[in-house]
Amino acid sequence: VDIFACSLDQVGLLEMRELVEATGGLTVLGDSFGQSVFKESLRRVFLRHPDDSPQDAGQMAMAFAGSLEVLTSREFKVSGAIGPVMSLNKNGPNVSDLQVGKGGTNAWSIGGLDPNTTIA
Repeated sequence: VDIFACSLDQVGLLEMRELVEATGGLTVLGDSFGQSVFKESLRRVFLRHPDDSPQDAGQMAMAFAGSLEVLTSREFKVSGAIGPVMSLNKNGPNVSDLQVGKGGTNAWSIGGLDPNTTIA
């Protein structure tokens, strides 16, 4: 979920922070929608690959509704994931009891992915 807000009063961003972080979204808050930060942020969200790109010509550089599943051998266990992910609560023999980040699972949902998204 991306939030582009413009207000001199409170808009409730603190209350919406967890939703934006969990879905891998972004928040832009300013004084007016005419500010350059709004225009540039919208351009970057809807950025497309160049037309001369062989496979992705014209496609958006951002992807939505991704998922990540970690499969390991018996010797390794997954402690969790750090980044803009939400747990899919998929349990298995490779899930560690020790939780790091969003743990207790070996599968996560990713709301939005762009070339700068990092998940550890």
